[in-house]
Amino acid sequence: MTTSLPTTTSVPQRVERFPDSLVRSVLVLATIAITADQWHTSPIVWRPLATALVVLSSACAVASIFPWTSLPSWQRVAIVALFAASGALVLPLAHSTWVTALFAYLATGVAGAKLASRRAAIGIAVGASLIAAAMSWEVLQAAPHSDAWPWWLGLTVGLPVYGGIVNRYRLDAVFAAQQAVDEAHRAAEVDARAARTEQERTAQKVHDVVDQLELAETLMEQGADLEALIAVRRAHAVAAESITGPRPAEQASGADPLPGAPP
Repeated sequence: MTTSLPTTTSVPQRVERFPDSLVRSVLVLATIAITADQWHTSPIVWRPLATALVVLSSACAVASIFPWTSLPSWQRVAIVALFAASGALVLPLAHSTWVTALFAYLATGVAGAKLASRRAAIGIAVGASLIAAAMSWEVLQAAPHSDAWPWWLGLTVGLPVYGGIVNRYRLDAVFAAQQAVDEAHRAAEVDARAARTEQERTAQKVHDVVDQLELAETLMEQGADLEALIAVRRAHAVAAESITGPRPAEQASGADPLPGAPP
């Protein structure tokens, strides 16, 4: 007695497309363009550091537009963490440009949308919120007349992570629904082909029965009653086979079901 091992079927995964989120792509490009336009005319706290952080945030933001299908999980986490940290650090330094603050919020939104691990996404969002709040506090202490944001406002940086998670779940649900529809169409096509095959087989059997009955009628007219009886039995066997299928013994041997019947 042999036992068959259960076969596992691979579940297709959703592939990221370019761009995965058109709204996020527009926000990223607009944030970079407006920041570059306002950078030289706006008061910036610790400008060299802020400039380096903006360049780093911009690079990560542009990278988030493209699909990350070929990247392993740890590289995704590293890019998002770097994006979130740089965006959170530059937020209080360049608050006067008002749009530069979007880098931190975009980063946490990307964490929810790009990372498969919800725990990692939320952890990065919480970390970015704490970094933004701590950096805002530090800027207020070091430059009290810089008109910086209140430190507690940095705690809101992590909120977009939930929007990113919801959007990723929505895309996954749409993909799963499309896969189910495609699978249903494939199953319907298989059933239709099987039905057509069965119809063709039945039509052939009916044709064989008619041929045998016509042969039997011709033999009876010629007085060959025995041969006619054999033809009638053949027609009966073909009709029965079209309903129940061939008997196992006949399938194994391929022998004629009527002994003594002419070929």
